Amino acid sequence: MFIGVGSNLGDRRNHINKALAGVRQHIDESARMSRLYETEPRIDEDQPAFLNAVIEATTDLPARALLGRMLELERSLGRQRDDGRPKGPRIIDLDLLAYDQDLINEVGLTVPHPAIADRGFVLRPWAELAPLFLVAGLQSTVQALLAQCPDTGWIRPVTKRTGHKVAALGAVLA
Repeated sequence: MFIGVGSNLGDRRNHINKALAGVRQHIDESARMSRLYETEPRIDEDQPAFLNAVIEATTDLPARALLGRMLELERSLGRQRDDGRPKGPRIIDLDLLAYDQDLINEVGLTVPHPAIADRGFVLRPWAELAPLFLVAGLQSTVQALLAQCPDTGWIRPVTKRTGHKVAALGAVLA
């Protein structure tokens, strides 16, 4: 499975480190993460730049339970959802991008994430980890989706390497 991670308020790296520490409890030890990217806010553009990354991992949790844990983790880190500004600033954002080749369309859970084909800030780090991953339902690889992505927002790498083990990331992101 793949999880998108983002933050654009306060100490963004620290928020991402804390999110990774929480996610580690629910994923395998060999989980990897892309580089961190600083990205231009999209959709709701009047906000600070984001730090974004993608995690590749396996888990024993079903998708619905994993999403529940991710939402709990967001709340514990101070995320407050603003219904008037759903794409606005946030301390932390965790999105379940894909769960193996499952197609899930339930209330509150759609996998693969419904907007990934239009989000360069998700596709670029994801393509580092798994460029040939075939996204269920879209019949396209992550790399092909990135090549066709209409998102023209800027995306700048912040860290130098990709594929770091999530278990060792505290020092990498410092």
